Amino acid sequence: MHKTTGFLRTNRRFVRLVQYVNNIVRYEDVDTMASKTVQHPPVRRLRTMKANWTTWSPFQSPEVRDICAHMTDAERARLAGRGSGYGLWVAVTLAMPLAFAFSYRSLGAIVTAAVLVTVHLICTPIWQKQQKRFLCSTDWARERGITPDRLRMFAFRT
Repeated sequence: MHKTTGFLRTNRRFVRLVQYVNNIVRYEDVDTMASKTVQHPPVRRLRTMKANWTTWSPFQSPEVRDICAHMTDAERARLAGRGSGYGLWVAVTLAMPLAFAFSYRSLGAIVTAAVLVTVHLICTPIWQKQQKRFLCSTDWARERGITPDRLRMFAFRT
C-alpha cells in the first residue's frame, strides 16, 4: 500500500463534506436564512475578572486587582509600556535562547541559553520589586496607604 493512500482517502472525504455544505448553503432560501435567529446562551462573567482585561493576570492578588481597577489612563498606559518591556525581556532572555539551543544543539547556543536564562532568573525578583513600587505609586494606592512591603502580588502567597 502506498503511503499517500490514507491521505488521499481523507482528502476525498473532506472534499465531499465541503461540497455537501456548499450545496446546502447554495440552495437554501436566502429569506429563510435571514429569518433564522440564533439563541446564544447567556454570557457569564468570571468573578475574578473585575478589572479591565488589559491589566488582568491569572494569579493576581485581590489587592493588585483593586489597584489596577482604579488606575488613571496615564497609569494604565505606563503599565502597558512596562508589560511590553517585560514581554520583550522574556523573549530575549528566555524564549529565544531556549528555542535556538533546542534547534541548533550546538555548544555555543546551549551555553548562551544557559547564561541568559540564569540572568533572567536572577533579575525576576528585581522586576517584581519594581512592579510593586510602581503599583504602590499609583494615586489610588497612595491614598489608601498601600506600601510595597505589604502588597501581595499573587493570590497564592500569604
